[in-house]
Amino acid sequence: MREIKCPNCGKTFNLDEAGYADLLSQVRDEAFDRWEAFVEQELLNGVVTRHDRRMQTQKLTKLTDLTDGDIATVNLGMSIESRFMTGHTSPISDGSAPMSPDDLNAEVKRLEDLRKAIHDRR
Repeated sequence: MREIKCPNCGKTFNLDEAGYADLLSQVRDEAFDRWEAFVEQELLNGVVTRHDRRMQTQKLTKLTDLTDGDIATVNLGMSIESRFMTGHTSPISDGSAPMSPDDLNAEVKRLEDLRKAIHDRR
């Protein structure tokens, strides 16, 4: 059994291993989806989208401000999340231990920090 504390209400509850694994899977999938949405909509300024064949070439001018550090952060975030992703693509397991809640919080912070840096620059 795993003891979980709700970050919103502070209530503590217990989950069996299957329930805990399901909860982690949902959070990981959401984190990955947020990284993808950020890259598509904000970092790449909607130039290329997953569900549209057209390229929005007039939006390319805002992409010149990307730094090597921005790209490295995105690569790290996307690679970490994709190792655990169970959604639209199933990665080959690399044997990594599941991400802890602290690891997931760090990922959310990394994405928030990059998003703020990009918005401040633009």
